[in-house]
Amino acid sequence: TNSHKGYTIIELLAILAIFAIILSIAVPKITILNRIKEQQELREFRKDILYARNRAIVDNKRYTVYLNYNDNSYMIKCNITVNKWETVKKYKFEYGIELIKNSEHNKISFTGSGTASVADSFYIKDSKDRTYVLTVAVNTGKVTIRSIDWGRIWSKMDIY
Repeated sequence: TNSHKGYTIIELLAILAIFAIILSIAVPKITILNRIKEQQELREFRKDILYARNRAIVDNKRYTVYLNYNDNSYMIKCNITVNKWETVKKYKFEYGIELIKNSEHNKISFTGSGTASVADSFYIKDSKDRTYVLTVAVNTGKVTIRSIDWGRIWSKMDIY
């Protein structure tokens, strides 16, 4: 009797082939999941800016969205009194969205009437190097995000 037990090279290759097939199915799903998370971050960013604008109108106070290019994050603050600010929300982009510094402005402020203090465009890049532009209209506070690469408008919603 032979006391040596083991696997043949054919059995090992068969197992490796099975693992390769399983991994080739799982990797695209992970990529798709990350892309979905990026899209959600971009939508949440827009919604948070609109939230700041709407809260400014409802509370009749100045709300400001501060962009931190170094930390790739943003923060929403409410002006409670003359020199007192309350942080409403902090968020750090984690799924491939990157804020691109393009001007001296790093904030979007909304007055009690909902108008923006400065008209500017802010640029955002995703993990596939697609660039998006976020614009805020001064007189209406309308927020739009569109892809520069395709010119596709994400939202043309007028907020009154």
